[in-house]
Amino acid sequence: MSEIILDVKNVSKSFRLHENKKDSLKETLSSVFSAGASSPELFHALTDISFSLEQGEVLGIIGKNGAGKSTLLKILSGVTFPDEGEINFYGKSVSVLDVGAGFHPELTGRENVYLSATLYGLSKKEIEAKFESIVDFSGVRAFIDEPVKAYSSGMYLRLAFSVVIALDADILMFDEVLYFGDDEFRFKSKRSITELCGNGKTIILANHDYDFLMKVCDRIILLNEGKIENTFNLKTEREKLSDYLSDRLDIIQQTQAKPVPSVYQVDDVMKWENISIKGIAINSIPSEAVTIYSDNETVIEVEYELHNTDVRYDFSLMFTDEKADIILSASTIDPRKIDFVQRTGSNTMRYVIPKNYFNSGTLLLTLIVIMDMNELVVRYKNVKKITIERLNRSANNLMGMQRVGLLYADFDWKHN
Repeated sequence: MSEIILDVKNVSKSFRLHENKKDSLKETLSSVFSAGASSPELFHALTDISFSLEQGEVLGIIGKNGAGKSTLLKILSGVTFPDEGEINFYGKSVSVLDVGAGFHPELTGRENVYLSATLYGLSKKEIEAKFESIVDFSGVRAFIDEPVKAYSSGMYLRLAFSVVIALDADILMFDEVLYFGDDEFRFKSKRSITELCGNGKTIILANHDYDFLMKVCDRIILLNEGKIENTFNLKTEREKLSDYLSDRLDIIQQTQAKPVPSVYQVDDVMKWENISIKGIAINSIPSEAVTIYSDNETVIEVEYELHNTDVRYDFSLMFTDEKADIILSASTIDPRKIDFVQRTGSNTMRYVIPKNYFNSGTLLLTLIVIMDMNELVVRYKNVKKITIERLNRSANNLMGMQRVGLLYADFDWKHN
């Protein structure tokens, strides 16, 4: 029987929400001494969380934003404390909640490696032994003696994560650390974590990359509204988890409740007076950041209102990667693709992307409105950030190597 290295018993955590924030000292004092003043609302971030972790086990924690993943990892790492329950560690733990914590912008990359690694508990001798491998992994050797304030955000994060990978701890905890850097570095990061998992490290991963978690984890916990909704042993319940995720996308859907941004670029106010954009949604989700699942159809909806139909208004969609390269574009101007009829009042334009078109990755969506087929009216630049997930591992994996690229491109092979 394996040795227990972490034991979590009946952990609960609540926060007080100050809904009625006062704008002045007078209002604050008045509310304090007012009779019958309402108490702040209590938000239950975690409720009665219990689980144990064995030496060498890899545990995945999933759930939509706000489910309690980050709160749980903050409690496990000692950043905050539970209101109830107890946590027992039987080893040295290192948490990676904020990659780059401890980095100082005025110090060089070299100096920050030593500073950050020291904060994580490494001795100077240990840092010196690992320094070259840290720099090689980061890919920023040419800038290692430059102040990190001159680094791009990608360089900064790559160096910081490279320090983390070099740590020697009994338990490593990662909170959403697989989504920064370019494609090459993300691949290297996943490969390094995979190697750590294979070398008997005890690891907790809170993440939305379900394909990756199903590849490396022994067990996955699904959090929903601060409670453990389900636990899956991947040695025996892999297919059950895949089916469960497919059936319960509303529970694990990654969204951020941000409103649709206001107009970014209006070409001519007069042109804008005749049309109003009411909302932009992806799979009926109006949030600014949305996760879609390539195994299902994706529907982009633009709700708008026309005051009259004297002129025609068309829509163009551009999907770009994080480097601003265009991956896919579409327009209603193409007469072969749409029987385009508009009416005064409310209208909805829908663009349907078939299932299995995208691979895992991230896209940014720009919406452009055009008048009379040639005059720009408005541009909503990067109005949506779309994270794409594939739940079907077997079709997306070959000899342990993920098929890369944003387009799935499942074409036929022919030989001779």
